[in-house]
Amino acid sequence: MWEKFLIEICTQRRLTDIQKQTLMCLTESTRNKSELLSSYNKIYFQENGELLDETLTKRLTTIYNKFEITNGRNKFRRLLELLRTQYEEWNNNENNCLLRTDLRNIYPQFPIERFRDELERVPFLRDEEKEIDILQTFAPNLSYYQQQLIECINNNVNIRILLAWPYSVAAKLREDVLREYLPNNNTQLDIKYEVMSNLETLAGILDQVGETKFLKIKLYDTLPSLAIYRVGNYMIAGVFLHGALAVDTFQFELDVAAVNPIITKPLQDNFKLLWRVAREFFPSSSRNWRNDLEDLF
Repeated sequence: MWEKFLIEICTQRRLTDIQKQTLMCLTESTRNKSELLSSYNKIYFQENGELLDETLTKRLTTIYNKFEITNGRNKFRRLLELLRTQYEEWNNNENNCLLRTDLRNIYPQFPIERFRDELERVPFLRDEEKEIDILQTFAPNLSYYQQQLIECINNNVNIRILLAWPYSVAAKLREDVLREYLPNNNTQLDIKYEVMSNLETLAGILDQVGETKFLKIKLYDTLPSLAIYRVGNYMIAGVFLHGALAVDTFQFELDVAAVNPIITKPLQDNFKLLWRVAREFFPSSSRNWRNDLEDLF
């Protein structure tokens, strides 16, 4: 249980891989830095060589900052006390089931800057986490992330984007619902135009990066579920309500790597299903892709 607790704390505090590696060497009985140093070297000596006390001190300083232990003395002892107090609460709280799931936060609307920060971090993630998934009818914020997506492609990050086929019955139904129920009565909303705008953004990206295997685009002809924006183990999911765009309603911030992924697993399974039935589309500016769009299905 202690190890599971540390994994969740590392995720919640957004520790880097090296910080997480260091903190995970703490045991329930660790009393001082010397014991932590000894534990680390026993585990990682063959892989990383000997960790020196000076290097450990520097790493711990960055960890203290993540735990907001920035003033005063005995920071290591204070870190241990904080962890043990939180572990006791985590372990004994009968109502802590949500804390052990993949739900990390809820936003009133899509956290556009927060997601951009995640995109900027993804080139520095481990190779197995270098993945981006976007599922939308259309993505109103796609052009805002154009430069970050280009940088991700240039750093060999796999990107999959699923959008609605603009000629589908589902897209038309969603458009009718939004025109009817949006508070500002936006009768000018045109999902076909919005998807085309997304495709033009993607065409612009392809113009800059050239032919690449790292950007895959598919269009689906079915009813969507939740809107999904995923970067590595970080995910934002929003619902399709009658009276709001998916980005303008509440958003779930989720951890794909959580011990109990009760939300992210079905969402990822649904993404895989939609990806399987959707059809690939390549909006290259070297051909008239707009003419091909209507005949995709």
